[in-house]
Amino acid sequence: MWYVIQVKNGQENLTCQLIQTIITDDTLIECFFPQRERMRKIDGKWNVIKEKLFPGYVFIVTDNPERLFLQLKNVPKLTKLLGDNEGSFIPLKEKEVYFIQRWGGNDHVANISKVIIEKGNKVRILEGNLKDYEGEIIKVNLHKRIAVVRTTFMGSTTDVHMGIEILQKEDMD
Repeated sequence: MWYVIQVKNGQENLTCQLIQTIITDDTLIECFFPQRERMRKIDGKWNVIKEKLFPGYVFIVTDNPERLFLQLKNVPKLTKLLGDNEGSFIPLKEKEVYFIQRWGGNDHVANISKVIIEKGNKVRILEGNLKDYEGEIIKVNLHKRIAVVRTTFMGSTTDVHMGIEILQKEDMD
């Protein structure tokens, strides 16, 4: 089962390291924070960079949530275990796990999708994570090279920014 922990933004890597050190191997399957690749212009050149997909959140996979819950009390830097209003530590829904696995693969990094901009600024996705999500893309920012996908995460609607690379832009005449 997959669980989410809210941490101080910028402390995701340190928190994962602490969790991997403190939580026993028979309890922890994996600890990670999903990332995305995107294009960013640096010194006039487009470069691929990595950014956090969900800043301020760390994901934990376990088969023993009760033991994990108890051991997490020994980990400093934790802000909040995400769950329901009664304080229960609840797992992500299958659809949410599928979303993160599909987009990030085994390394939990969502790769850049390659697109063509057609007449009328219509975006056609050639390859990448966005290929089958065209209908769920609510906005494309060509200047920042991102596409915004609306999804459900932990019971709330969330806009996720995904990286795009423009391979070709047709004349707009």
